[in-house]
Amino acid sequence: MVLPTHDHDALTRWINERHVGCASEYGGVVCLSTFGPVEHLIDPDHLTADVHALFGFARQAPRMFDEQPPEVHRARELLREPVLAALSAICSDLAVHGLDAQPNIGLGAIMGDEIFRCGIRIHNPARLAELLGLQ
Repeated sequence: MVLPTHDHDALTRWINERHVGCASEYGGVVCLSTFGPVEHLIDPDHLTADVHALFGFARQAPRMFDEQPPEVHRARELLREPVLAALSAICSDLAVHGLDAQPNIGLGAIMGDEIFRCGIRIHNPARLAELLGLQ
């Protein structure tokens, strides 16, 4: 399990003041649960209304450990690839700006269920701070 650290408190605090509950930090990696802070860096074709709808639907998917019929688990698995593809496209856009970003597919706490939260991990938070004008 990866535990929270406080290496980038100023950055996560600044983001959360503008985008409530968006940023957290685990093991020196900043996790963003929404794209507000970096939306200006993302190709609009990768953050369409359909992508927002996909993410909204995925966020409502029942958790893996919930008691659900097999068809619900199958529906979750059908969501996994489109969500991962959309997040990967967003991360590629961020890489153009020097951000080492990856889809948040799990940091060890929920066994991969994080993909349905539709967030990203930033592995170089100092570059994110720079892009946001904080350094």
